Amino acid sequence: MPVTGRILNITSEIYQLADDDLLKTFFISPSNNVCFHGKCSYYCDTSHAICGSPDTIEGSFAAFLPTYEQAQRKVSESLLLLMKEVAFYTLIIMCFLLRLLLDLNEQALSSHPEEMKNGIISRLCIS
Repeated sequence: MPVTGRILNITSEIYQLADDDLLKTFFISPSNNVCFHGKCSYYCDTSHAICGSPDTIEGSFAAFLPTYEQAQRKVSESLLLLMKEVAFYTLIIMCFLLRLLLDLNEQALSSHPEEMKNGIISRLCIS
């Protein structure tokens, strides 16, 4: 989910676009800041308001993207290469840890620990 942060002007970007119910929640604080609160049954009052300084606030915004079937997206080639590289190094680290784990637990594997260890590693890891 893409997220970005930005400065938001309460007056021009919220107040001017708000419906009647939300407009009723706007007020000017004692320190001359533009404030508003939501419409709900809990924590939606002037003591839990969102206030600007004087009418700007910084916030983060998340975007819900449609499914790939609804809106196809182009994936950059450099991103695909990076994903392959990350997967490759993840495999190398996993194999290193597997070899280390099998070496540490060699007695618990079976009566033929070396054969079992080599079989597991050859099936999962590049030698």
